[in-house]
Amino acid sequence: MRQCNHTAGGINMNFFPMGALMRRTGIFFIRRSFKDNEVYKLVLRQYIDYLVEKRFPLEWYIEGTRSRSGKLMPPRFGLLAYVVDASGARLYVDGVSRSSLGWSGSPGAPSTTQPLQIGRYPNAPPPAFFPGVVDDVRIYGRALSAAEALELYTNFGAVSDTTPPVISAIAVLGATASSATVSWTTNEPSDTQVDYGPTPAYGSTTSLQAGLATAHVQTLSGLAANTLYYARVRSRDFAGNLAVSSSTTFRTAADPAAASVQHAAKKKKKKSWFDDIFGFLGF
Repeated sequence: MRQCNHTAGGINMNFFPMGALMRRTGIFFIRRSFKDNEVYKLVLRQYIDYLVEKRFPLEWYIEGTRSRSGKLMPPRFGLLAYVVDASGARLYVDGVSRSSLGWSGSPGAPSTTQPLQIGRYPNAPPPAFFPGVVDDVRIYGRALSAAEALELYTNFGAVSDTTPPVISAIAVLGATASSATVSWTTNEPSDTQVDYGPTPAYGSTTSLQAGLATAHVQTLSGLAANTLYYARVRSRDFAGNLAVSSSTTFRTAADPAAASVQHAAKKKKKKSWFDDIFGFLGF
């Protein structure tokens, strides 16, 4: 027996006798505006979560040509972002988190693969594709943070961002004989990485911190004691624009153990009055 899709419909379509007939085909009616009704939002969210958790075919249409008055309006842009990571899945609508669901059951092997389907629910009868137009699809190789999902919606559809971050306030703090901490700020969220080495060619690069932030801190380890180092910082924003700072220098502290040995070697042996007499006589 074919299962009907659960389809969201406007409450204005719930009139006799069409309302009852449409409900029998799987349509559930929602109000066109309920931003101030917290109870209604909670009930609707729980119902949608239930449909998603039980893997019922769910269908909705993003309208843009209708209004409460019936006047034709231009389509309204909307963005859905679905993020999956080790903790579960989160759904963002227009940059705002709307639902989340944790994993259940026993985890599979890391090599487990699953087909990725866009615009089609995998268990729905064929063709069961999204009956609309998807303007743009982006797939990221890592889980986006809430801030990144919001920035994706804010900048999506606008003029492409071609301006790299502005790096400022670079500082090297707490330099020891084997480590140092580099900090800096950017005027927009971006990732974190440092090039460093004992020559202006650097030679070493820290692991990339992919999380986007405006305050950056990176620790350099395995440094040589009492050595002059060159360093520069790198930050790339969400749009992929890379900023690289000019070079800065710092010197690591002397090795405490080596300094202690040198200090002990420099200590003079206390002379006795015999040493003074024989020294005066030339012996």
